[in-house]
Amino acid sequence: MTRYLSLASKVPTIRRNCYALILGTAVVLTGCGGGSSTTDLDQRNVPPPGGQATCLVTPSVCTVLLMSKVTGDPTVPNYSLMMYPQKFTVKLLDPLGKPVANQAVTWSANGNGWPIPASTVTAADGTAQVNWVPGYGVTPQLTATASNNQGVATVTYSGLLKPDTERNGLRTPGIGLSETWTSTGVTGMSREVTPRTEPTGTYYAAMNWDTGYTGMQRGGSTYDRQIQFSIWNQQGKPASIVNAGTSQCKDFSHEGSGVECANTYPWAINKTYRFEMTTATVVAGYTDLTTYFVDVASGSRLFLATLRHAGEVGMSGATSFVEDFRQNAIGCQNVEEKRAHFGNSKVYKGNTWVAAPIIGRASHTSDPAITCANAGYTLTSTGYELGVGGAVRNTQVVGGWVPVPK
Repeated sequence: MTRYLSLASKVPTIRRNCYALILGTAVVLTGCGGGSSTTDLDQRNVPPPGGQATCLVTPSVCTVLLMSKVTGDPTVPNYSLMMYPQKFTVKLLDPLGKPVANQAVTWSANGNGWPIPASTVTAADGTAQVNWVPGYGVTPQLTATASNNQGVATVTYSGLLKPDTERNGLRTPGIGLSETWTSTGVTGMSREVTPRTEPTGTYYAAMNWDTGYTGMQRGGSTYDRQIQFSIWNQQGKPASIVNAGTSQCKDFSHEGSGVECANTYPWAINKTYRFEMTTATVVAGYTDLTTYFVDVASGSRLFLATLRHAGEVGMSGATSFVEDFRQNAIGCQNVEEKRAHFGNSKVYKGNTWVAAPIIGRASHTSDPAITCANAGYTLTSTGYELGVGGAVRNTQVVGGWVPVPK
């Protein structure tokens, strides 16, 4: 049994629902929450002689929280919807100046800005920190809040903005996610793509591997709804066209050099398509890569091409990404939303398509110092959704390992 005594009238920082634990003649403040009246507690909780007292509630529930800024307000202006280069740190102390650990701190921002993440927990030294993407249209503010039974502690940062019209040389967002898998005996790979939006200037990269890539564009260089398949030159030897089918294929020398092929298909939003790439060795020292574009609902298969390059293809994984390839929007908020779902990754093994044995995932984007922050990903039961522009929000810092599906 435990006896509690209300110290509300004796200790200003302890409210009536906070009690001191009486152990013999010593008084130990435990920050324990309890009943509504001292009388009820005194009648119920009288410890037996030699008995031990126990308190099983949140230790900081009755601690008065004092919050201060560790990081000062930003002194250098930043563009809206672009992450500040520094993190912002607050510290929680109790009235005796001791750090308050394991206390939840929530963060909020105005003007369509946002914190990353929205909630943190203080460390052993009482600090919590966050990344901040400032909004637009108002003086940007970031607010940290912590609360318990004793009340609320809060601090607010005020930021500085540069006009978006000065954004020369900066990039609109791109977001990617890579998957790796065990590659023993693998001779091909496939992945499904479901476009969610279709503004001009969109590129949905279905699969990028070490020697080539394939994906779909809106407003492509050859067709409006363009299906792309390209490989790079390898080992100092030029790539070549084995069979172009109905695609338009040619050499390219931008972003590397090699052979690119384009075809057209009336792809539409919220419909699922699959890219399939398989390899074969027909000429010693070279690899032939064959790619198909498949309409999953109808089963229609579009042969893109068979291309050849020197050496082998790494079959240990592939990257998907979404980008605004025109890069012509003024201001991050004016980038049209581009979003697609990617999933059901498979590998070709023993002449059979099987689920890719994924062992790792990582997200990536361009340098946040020059890239809009409205780019992010969401994991789903069958894959992941990638988005850039518009109202897309990166709710976690992009760049690092991502949970692997079970």
